[in-house]
Amino acid sequence: MEINLQEPPPAPVWPKGLELRPFSMDQDAHAVWEAAEEAFRDHWESHFTPFEDWKRRKFSPKDFDP
Repeated sequence: MEINLQEPPPAPVWPKGLELRPFSMDQDAHAVWEAAEEAFRDHWESHFTPFEDWKRRKFSPKDFDP
C-alpha cells in the first residue's frame, strides 16, 4: 500500500517519558519482556513466560533484525 503525500507529515508528539530509538538487546530486552507480560497478563489463555525463554524464542531466529 502506498500513498503520495503533498507534503511531509507533521513530526510525532511523543508522550512524556517515551522516545523513539533503535532497539538495544542489552538495554531494552528486559523492559520489552516486562511490558509484554503486563499487557497480556489478563488476556485469555495467557501464561507467564520466563525472561530467558521469551528472549530465546523472540531473538534467536537467524532472520531477527532489530
